Amino acid sequence: SVYYPFSGPDVLYPAALFPLAARMLFTGLEPVGAPPAEVDFAQDQLADSLAEVRRSLATLLGQSFFVTAQMQQQFARNRFRGVTPILMLLLARSGYQIDQVVGVVLAADGRLCARNFADQANNAGVEIRYHKAGEHQLRTLVYLRVDLSNEGLAATPGYGRFVRQSYVAASYLKSASYLMHTREFSAVRELLLEVSPALLQDDSGIALREFPETHWERTFYGRYQAAASGF
Repeated sequence: SVYYPFSGPDVLYPAALFPLAARMLFTGLEPVGAPPAEVDFAQDQLADSLAEVRRSLATLLGQSFFVTAQMQQQFARNRFRGVTPILMLLLARSGYQIDQVVGVVLAADGRLCARNFADQANNAGVEIRYHKAGEHQLRTLVYLRVDLSNEGLAATPGYGRFVRQSYVAASYLKSASYLMHTREFSAVRELLLEVSPALLQDDSGIALREFPETHWERTFYGRYQAAASGF
């Protein structure tokens, strides 16, 4: 599994960087939503809704990341609400075919249970099963809407169990807003360091000081300029 916390619906980068991944685990605060229904494509508002989808993708395609607050506002206006339609679109445009989309909810023991998309629930999510054209291997993407702050994880004991049971092979962090440099997000930072045999990130993920050379083999890419103000 590839574990991607603070992901939003950003499929493009992990799909490109981990092309052989059979399972991806996403977590964010963006609402889950539901897959588009046939009736959604026959409504008078279709053109406006597709325009909203394009606006939702603008920051990802132009700046390489999603802005959670912006997406939540756009989802409120859009017929195709939540991350599910965005995930499906990006997978399709990345060359994958969607086989099944099911609603899930995270149980306290770390299991994923089936959920009707119309049912409101804490720790809700979506599981998308898909495959590459010409291949028989079925892949899975799980997105869970979970608060990854220390307070949020304390209220969601099943999340750590779910991640630990998922046999993470590598983790990925991008545009994580330096949250794990702070005490308020120390629990998810420790979880990542515990479960990740390898971790690919930019400087906004986990601080370099958390990767002692006695325990980690550190490799640097590109030219580093400076961290954001205050970090």
